This record gives sequence, C-alpha cells and structure tokens, in this order.
Amino acid sequence: MSDARDPAGHEKTEYVTVFETHDMGEFLAARSALEAAGIPVISPDRLSVPGLSAGSVDPAGQPGHLRVPREHASAAREVLAGR
Repeated sequence: MSDARDPAGHEKTEYVTVFETHDMGEFLAARSALEAAGIPVISPDRLSVPGLSAGSVDPAGQPGHLRVPREHASAAREVLAGR
C-alpha cells in the first residue's frame, strides 16, 4: 500500500497552511473568502470559542491556521491576496 493512502485505502489529502492570524475578524474574513471561492478549508475549532467576537485573540494565545488541500494552495493564496 502506498504512503498516499490511509489504512482504509483512501487517498490521503495533504493540507498546507495558507493563512495564520491571532485576530478573529481576519480569520473569519479569510475563511469566508476561501469558502466563497469554493476552496475547501480546514480550520481549528479553537477559534470557534463561544463569546469571542471579531478582533478577539484566541484565549490560548495560539494563532488560527487556515489549511487547504495542496492542490488548492495557489488559488487560495490568490483569493487571500485579493481580499
């Protein structure tokens, strides 16, 4: 079995980080822009903390990362550069 497959035999998807921020407003705007462009986004739950508003920083002090499948990385960077 190839390293490109998971134990069940499905193709593994390699994800790359295309955006990182501590600012909730920037995080949400970037994620929305990518989703509107039809780019699949993986983002952590830690920035979905109830009570945080736009402009808030993650209480754990960790930046939020937006990750996309490697084959969408170039298009994602173009979308983010144009927002």
